[in-house]
Amino acid sequence: MQCKKCNKEIPDQVTHCAYCGAATSEAIPNIQITPATTSKRFINYIVDGIGIMIVSSLVSASISGSSSWLLQWLVVPFVYYFISEVLWSKSPAKFVTNTKVVTEYGGKPTASQIAIRSIVRFIPFYPIFFLLTTKKGHRIGWHDRFAHTVVVED
Repeated sequence: MQCKKCNKEIPDQVTHCAYCGAATSEAIPNIQITPATTSKRFINYIVDGIGIMIVSSLVSASISGSSSWLLQWLVVPFVYYFISEVLWSKSPAKFVTNTKVVTEYGGKPTASQIAIRSIVRFIPFYPIFFLLTTKKGHRIGWHDRFAHTVVVED
């Protein structure tokens, strides 16, 4: 099972998490997670890309100077994903496709897991690696692999 407080995997028979001390009565039992389809993930990628372009355009129109590229290409995408996924476990596109982000064990991701997801998206050629990486027969992006998260049907 998974500790609800620290999201670490803990044995079923223990009464407290060895990592953070939380009682296992609040632990999440291991469940079968079925990732969202590759087509829904692709739609999420396209819709969120459009959303980021719109927000970036609005930001760059209001700010001029040499730092506007930094806002457009780094800050806006990070904030776009981070805020929406911390608050709702969904980016705007995931509302469209009725999917959400969960931990590998089905729980709500922590802010640090969402931060990792958001940062990993900046790795060059990241979309190509999404197509090449699989886990248990499902395509999984590095942002999910490194953050220990999964996008599932909501």
